[in-house]
Amino acid sequence: KGVAYVSVAGVGIIGDEDGSATARQAFTLYKSFTGRGDRDGDGVVPASIALLPGSRQIQITGVRHSPGAGKWYGSESVLDTWFVPRHYTASSSSH
Repeated sequence: KGVAYVSVAGVGIIGDEDGSATARQAFTLYKSFTGRGDRDGDGVVPASIALLPGSRQIQITGVRHSPGAGKWYGSESVLDTWFVPRHYTASSSSH
């Protein structure tokens, strides 16, 4: 059986070298990852590289990369949009 996985990306912070402090910082970080700073992402990682091929892809507007920056991936209201706990039962076998 294959493995199912989810990738989650924040969007809404566009890198802009002439924009606000947040947009300038995003531009610099995005550029360091992709060679281009004018991308959309969570302020640290551009969505274009956060969303993994073959995964269930979820984009959440306004989510920031870090907990100190406001609404982030681990915020209670955000977790409810992407985290679905699964309960696994380990099968046991006798030898």
